[in-house]
Amino acid sequence: MSAKEKLCQALIYLMDEKAFEELSITDICREAGVNRSTFYSYYSNQMELLEDSHTYLVELFRANIPKIDAHPFSKQVLIPYLEFVKKYHRLYSVYNEHAKEYNHRAAFESLVENIFKPLYLEHGINDKTQVEYMTAFYLAGTRTVIRKWSRNSFKESEAEIADILQKCTFYHVTN
Repeated sequence: MSAKEKLCQALIYLMDEKAFEELSITDICREAGVNRSTFYSYYSNQMELLEDSHTYLVELFRANIPKIDAHPFSKQVLIPYLEFVKKYHRLYSVYNEHAKEYNHRAAFESLVENIFKPLYLEHGINDKTQVEYMTAFYLAGTRTVIRKWSRNSFKESEAEIADILQKCTFYHVTN
């Protein structure tokens, strides 16, 4: 693992214990096992590291999820996603609990535009407000189910959780 990856992981883990504003560069370097000079060879400040840690999470997700040309609510997509969440549950939890720091609004808008809007258009739903509310409902519900699954120590299988998510969205009825 590179020093840059260690710094990203350290920040993510430390944000589980303290607010971003309370973290010092020394704290981050100590957790990462690197010198401050290493930090400054990559970043000017903590905000740059925060932005990089978001990119790190996205890349980690993409590296662990196979490229699948399938409906986003299909088990082909949901099961690898749930496997990722289970494997990296600590990172996933920190990411979701610190939405403000990670600029979830941009991610939400990207999901609406690239995934949900085309699906809704396919089913005759083209009102922008409806699409945004329906997407917010789906994402909040999915996060809540995953959070409950995590608190339940991942007792249910990924397939069982995928089945629950499909039933919540009526995907199983329409496909």
